[in-house]
Amino acid sequence: MVSPRKTRAHWDDTKDLFLIQHLQKATRIGKKSDTGFKKDVWNDLEKAFNRKFKVKPPMSYTQIQTRMHTVTPLL
Repeated sequence: MVSPRKTRAHWDDTKDLFLIQHLQKATRIGKKSDTGFKKDVWNDLEKAFNRKFKVKPPMSYTQIQTRMHTVTPLL
């Protein structure tokens, strides 16, 4: 059986800024460890992101994590 094809996420500057600001806030309140952000940060970010941008299908936290790894080296 062939698995269904996943849709690609579409990113823009507004979404990138939302991602960065959310992670900066999480860092300031101590939700980041030496190995990265805690799982609840990613879950909260996923919910807030999908609520704000109403993307269809909703973006998963793994897609958001992948984007974070793409964007942050540029900062």
